Amino acid sequence: MPTPDVTVITPVHDTRDYLGPWFSSLLGQTMPRDRFEVIALNDGSTDGSARVLDELACTHPELLKVVHLPPTGGPARPRNVGLRLANGRYVFFLDSDDRLGPEALERLTAYADRLGSDVVLGKMAGINGRRVPRDVFRHNQKQADVISSGILYALTPAKLFRREFIERNRIRFRSDLLIGSDHPFVMESYLRARRISVLADCTCYYLVARDGGGNISLGPAVTASLRLPYMRASAETALRIAGPGKILDALLRRVLRIEFTDLLGPGFTALPPPEQCAALAALRAYLDDWYRAELSPSLPSWVRWRIHCVQQGKRAELCALIGTEQADGLGFRADGSGGGAPVLVSEGHAYARLPGFRDPAFGIPDSCYDITAELAVEHRLSGVALDRDGLTVAGTTALPRLAEAPSAVEVLARERGSGAVLRLPTVHHDGAFRARWAASELSRAGTWDLFAEVCCAGVRREVRIGSSRDPGLTLPSPCYWTTPYGNLSLLVPEPRERQTPAAEQDLAPEPGLGRGGGRGALVQRDDR
Repeated sequence: MPTPDVTVITPVHDTRDYLGPWFSSLLGQTMPRDRFEVIALNDGSTDGSARVLDELACTHPELLKVVHLPPTGGPARPRNVGLRLANGRYVFFLDSDDRLGPEALERLTAYADRLGSDVVLGKMAGINGRRVPRDVFRHNQKQADVISSGILYALTPAKLFRREFIERNRIRFRSDLLIGSDHPFVMESYLRARRISVLADCTCYYLVARDGGGNISLGPAVTASLRLPYMRASAETALRIAGPGKILDALLRRVLRIEFTDLLGPGFTALPPPEQCAALAALRAYLDDWYRAELSPSLPSWVRWRIHCVQQGKRAELCALIGTEQADGLGFRADGSGGGAPVLVSEGHAYARLPGFRDPAFGIPDSCYDITAELAVEHRLSGVALDRDGLTVAGTTALPRLAEAPSAVEVLARERGSGAVLRLPTVHHDGAFRARWAASELSRAGTWDLFAEVCCAGVRREVRIGSSRDPGLTLPSPCYWTTPYGNLSLLVPEPRERQTPAAEQDLAPEPGLGRGGGRGALVQRDDR
């Protein structure tokens, strides 16, 4: 029998009602059935799942193998058993209450073979309100960077892994973790992989929120005592392999934004006070071990005030602040910056007037209420025209959280790579702007990204322009829309023979770096 391309590994525990859609998604794969195998690990189910699995295996013995295990309470041991039994060149972990897109296995395997990837993430979609990472799946990524690509926000094992890579590095799920054993497993895979890729032009995985919130890793029953062990294990994995530095910091920011914040959501306020105190003590111990004040500026306000309240033991104040947030159907924070809370502008900063703001009884510093970096700038591009005198860019901008119209708008051209900035002469009125890029300046070689800098009530914010624009807006050369975000950029080529005037020395590309004004990445269009 030929070696299958893929082994699909599925742990099963009391998911009888979901096994039909799960297996139908496997039968519906475009990959021929002789090229993949399915191993279902029944983890002591008591709801009839075992019988359903056995019936499916009898009907499709060439595809499905069922292994019955004593109950372990979590998916780690079943997944490890599945790895031991797998024969495929790749393994894919599919939960029994989720399902695959029809092209998933075929497309993911072809992508991995073509690129030589050790790990491939396929685009995910949420069912029944299940949250899925979005930014990482905006476009295909042949070589995904651990920090900048967004893959740190996708730590479930619903991915394609090269089995030889997993076995060579002896990567296994932590069986001592009841939930979250996938996080250190995936984190180690990311850090040891030669290539991680993202397939975003095909929905590969449908992540399902069970009716009634029965998912083991979701809902108010998932307390600090369950989550903190895998939060620590993930950080320990990053520290052990990558050491202290940018990767560990990026992981910690992700954990603080998601798991840490979810533990301090509506479910926390519903706990009896003694349980709240115990949770705060455990979370403070985690912060003492892993949090550094240097991370604070890169965290949003709704994480900063949680950290401060935990560190200072401000339980009542924390509950008051949590009570101002909205929550989605699964009990998670949906609006972290105070939603429609009034905003105070002072000395170039915007502060949300949430409970305790500048109240001595609360004793929470202003920095915890600072939402300046979270203020979204709305814009719309209405015109881009080129004539003999230069390039004209027109549109509108607004800071909707602030009541007044922008007092100043300026369009900036920033050269990719060097960061050199040209401030274009801009006229504006009530947020409408028109900027002029003189023809003499358009000779500056490079890839230039356009931004609007908006000043409103003393607060300055910047937005990349182009993604929001009038329908049918066309561009003159050398302008183009970036992929996948559709922002406005210009690619000005380096003339074959050109002497750089002294006045332009600070903007000139480094010698020997080729055409296009700088490093090789400058001419790529699948960027921002």
